[in-house]
Amino acid sequence: MIIGNCGSGKSTLSRQIRSITSLPLIHLDKEYWKPGWVETPNDIWLEKLQGLVNNNQWIIDGNYGSSMDMRMQRAEMIIVMETSTLKSFYRVVKRQLQYWGKSRPDMAEGCVERFSLGFLHYVLIYNITRRPRNRRLTEKYSEGRILFRIQSKGDLDTLIDYLKSCNYPA
Repeated sequence: MIIGNCGSGKSTLSRQIRSITSLPLIHLDKEYWKPGWVETPNDIWLEKLQGLVNNNQWIIDGNYGSSMDMRMQRAEMIIVMETSTLKSFYRVVKRQLQYWGKSRPDMAEGCVERFSLGFLHYVLIYNITRRPRNRRLTEKYSEGRILFRIQSKGDLDTLIDYLKSCNYPA
């Protein structure tokens, strides 16, 4: 499971991991949102997510705090993208411009990229509000799991080298 701020590189990394491991990839944004940015009701969302995490193998990228415990209990590996606020913000703005008026590949169809002050605010305060909570959760569930905190290119290279050494079937 891969978590971290918006623009931290979760989706890019998840695609790279899929290419190494051939494991099924689930982008939570693609599963959660309905066309036109309509949210899935929480009870339906948690039931859907329970079905996804009950599968034996998966890569799941995304945060969604209400289901963090559920996913961490089932994950064999937790990857936490700990990118600086400035880098995440820059990448989000760049992504908004790149996909303006279109749906991103890791987003549900019909959810076209748009400008949202609320979303940009979330990105700016994530490391203050969400990262500490996620650190507590990853520490709670770290026993018996592989935990990677990605704070640099070197950390990312170490993770990729580790995954390649695991000899996943092609």
